[in-house]
Amino acid sequence: MESAERPPLLLCDGTNAWHQDLASDRKRSLRGTLSHITDFLNDEANMGTSVPRHTVKLLRTLDLSENSLSELPEVLFQLTALRDLTAKSNALTGLPARLGQLTGLERLVLCENKLSVIPAAIGRLVLLRHLDVSKNILSALPDNICELFALQNLDLNGNRLADLPHNFGQLADLQELHVNDNRLSDLPESFYRLKRLEKLSLSNNMRLSHLRESLCELTALQELSVGGNLVGKLPRGTGQLKLLKRLTLNGNKLSELPVGFDQLTALQHLDLSSNRLSELPNGIAQLTMLQELRLGVNRLQILPEWLGQLTALQVLILSTNRTLSELPDSLGQLTGLRTLSASGTKLSKLPGSVSKLTNLQDLDVTGSGLIETPECIKELTALLSLKICRNYLPMLPELGHLTLLTRLEITGLKLRELPNCIGQLVALEDLYASQNLIVTLPESLGQLKSLTRLELSNNELKQLPETFRRLTLLQRLTLRNNRLDSLSEDDAISDLTALVVLDLRSNNLSSLPNGIGKLSQLTDLDISANDISVLPKTVSQLSALQVINVSENRRIAALPSDIGQLTNLRSMNLRGNDKLSELPVSIGQLVSLEELNTSEICNLSIPPQHVLKEGAQAAVEYLANLSAEHSSHVRIMILGPRFAGKTYLRTTLCYGPPTQDPNTGFLVRPAASLVETNSEKKEDSFGITEWRPQDDFVGEIWDYDYDTGNRDFLDIHRAFLTSRSLYVLVWKLGQQVEAEESLKAWMDTLQRHQPESTIIFVATHSDKVQISNTEKREEIQRMQQLMQKQLLVHKLRQDRLRQALETKVRSYTREKGIAKPSQGLTDLESCLKRQYEQDRDEASKSTTQYHLKAIATKYRLHYEPTYTGDQMIQHTLPDTYLEFSRAHNLANGERDALSLADPAERPSL
Repeated sequence: MESAERPPLLLCDGTNAWHQDLASDRKRSLRGTLSHITDFLNDEANMGTSVPRHTVKLLRTLDLSENSLSELPEVLFQLTALRDLTAKSNALTGLPARLGQLTGLERLVLCENKLSVIPAAIGRLVLLRHLDVSKNILSALPDNICELFALQNLDLNGNRLADLPHNFGQLADLQELHVNDNRLSDLPESFYRLKRLEKLSLSNNMRLSHLRESLCELTALQELSVGGNLVGKLPRGTGQLKLLKRLTLNGNKLSELPVGFDQLTALQHLDLSSNRLSELPNGIAQLTMLQELRLGVNRLQILPEWLGQLTALQVLILSTNRTLSELPDSLGQLTGLRTLSASGTKLSKLPGSVSKLTNLQDLDVTGSGLIETPECIKELTALLSLKICRNYLPMLPELGHLTLLTRLEITGLKLRELPNCIGQLVALEDLYASQNLIVTLPESLGQLKSLTRLELSNNELKQLPETFRRLTLLQRLTLRNNRLDSLSEDDAISDLTALVVLDLRSNNLSSLPNGIGKLSQLTDLDISANDISVLPKTVSQLSALQVINVSENRRIAALPSDIGQLTNLRSMNLRGNDKLSELPVSIGQLVSLEELNTSEICNLSIPPQHVLKEGAQAAVEYLANLSAEHSSHVRIMILGPRFAGKTYLRTTLCYGPPTQDPNTGFLVRPAASLVETNSEKKEDSFGITEWRPQDDFVGEIWDYDYDTGNRDFLDIHRAFLTSRSLYVLVWKLGQQVEAEESLKAWMDTLQRHQPESTIIFVATHSDKVQISNTEKREEIQRMQQLMQKQLLVHKLRQDRLRQALETKVRSYTREKGIAKPSQGLTDLESCLKRQYEQDRDEASKSTTQYHLKAIATKYRLHYEPTYTGDQMIQHTLPDTYLEFSRAHNLANGERDALSLADPAERPSL
């Protein structure tokens, strides 16, 4: 024996000499992840120099549970001293024959795996006393399992066994056998030789329709469970099982009990529920040791007076005997009774003798047809739970004396008010008073300071009492289907800081109090089907919120802009709020959102419907991208030929227009712009100026030249074009012919690289050129028509290109037999790349890339061009210039041609 003074789990050598210096994690019992255990078994360094390697083999207990193992590790079979092996809740599909090498095993637990077969080598574990292979998919047991002569406990629950081995009776030492939830129809003849069997469970074998008389020979049985079968009759000799303490027969077809049943005098727990009994045999009166009697869901019409003789009874269940019309007066003799359930019966009243059940803790008479107020209840001062729902009581019994009551259910009684005495139930934790006609609540309700759950749905409540704020421990509050037009006048709801669930569905609420934001523990909020027009901003402070239902508030036109702060939100229901036109971009922060219901909202455009159909995460991703585009940073690009007035326009926007010098009469530019002008852009370059038209808005204004003699710098300019920029094309009035080439070149560049960008045309020097106003208007109209024509040509070309590409993608999927474009991603990507590579023109290649990305995004494919924008630009752009453009664009949150080429920015699933 191990000394009680020594650490009981330390590693011990064969002579019982303890290693006092052994580290605390070098135990004879080891549990952990597979990697940790394997390292411990294989790595001598992990054991410390004071422990010899051979002592590892003395490991006695090993727990490999919950490691997702598909097979047992080889190192396990070196542990020849192992006595206890647990590997439950893994993914084991089979066991190796080497398991038989662990001949010292006394306890083996392999439950909750996927085992379909047990190897014959199991028979070599001759010392095994406990075997648990429950919750697997075994359809048969090997005959060798019957060679485990030391086996005392065998758990086979939750498998697919249709029978047991024919020589099962060889397990002579077996004391406990559990074969619940299998497919047994009978037991082998040898089974009845298990004379030491004390516990036998055969429940829920739906093919088991009879029990052999031989069962009565198992006289050592103390617990027998055959519930949930098709048994219609018990063996005649059942009374021989004189040691039986627990007998479970629920869910069968028993209509009577055998003669001699009264000989089971040791019986303490008898479950006969869900059978076909119409009366109780008188013999049960002899079962004076009976503590629990379950007779629910039978056909009992009356209970005999001798029921009062079962004075040891603590639990009596009579529920759902729909023909039971009265209880015997002798019931009052069961003074030890703690639980009485008569729900679902036809009682019209309770006998007065019930008042003598002074130890009763749980009384359930729900739906029992009571038409008289059971005044006897007020004497049951030990009651902890009282359920009197769905009866026809004219009024509630006096409850004020039930000061120990923790649960009260009075649902469906058509009460018009709660009694004032309810405030005396100071221990009450759960109050269910739904489906009544309650108009007001008593002020005394605020005295229930232990209340954690309050159900008041389907009543006529119009307001809550002022004392409601005192329910500071309340966690669940259900007020749906009432007539509340406000929660409180003084923001009392904010004091209920322990609330976890708040259900206000189907009331007349037009607003929520700002104090709702103080409910920091709230996880579920339902305010659907009200008349709310605006959600308070404080809703965004509910940091623990996981589920919010705002549906059918048809006056709500917008959600709080910072609702994205609810980062724990998993479900959001907005159904039927048809005034919503867009969702806040902050919803893009709700990365945990799993469900987003926007049905019956016809005007919702952001996100668009095709995105919403893809699910909550698609909408979150869309809004996250949109949020990035809604930055307060903007870039204005002023483009056009040289000397068109671009720099003047830029400096005027940033610093204001020139002022007239009072001495000279000349126009003078602001001093700040003069400093910039001294370092003005050089030939074929560009200028940048910061623009702050207001405090929370930052912008940049760039102006470019286009030198027709140096096309390389067009590639430099292209590196800075972004979809979020505003483009201003400028030309000097009176120089249309000279400006046409420059503007056409810029239009061509923009339509190839940023085809969805916004473009403004500006004619300058209107006050300087010597032409008439009519000529000015004609020139502007000609330039406008020219640019519109070029835009139309580009649009038609791009539409044809995208249609052609998409047609090829669809054609490819049909040829390959791919059901959806979202399947076969590798093949489709190859198809896209091949089409991309066929475009040999450099400029056209960029446009093709743009459309391929759009198609890939539409079908949620990953598309990575083999020839990126970086590679194309690097032909003409020095590395230092390239790095500057990338750094500048990314620093300002831009999504330009270069950043889109990065893997993190490319379209993906």
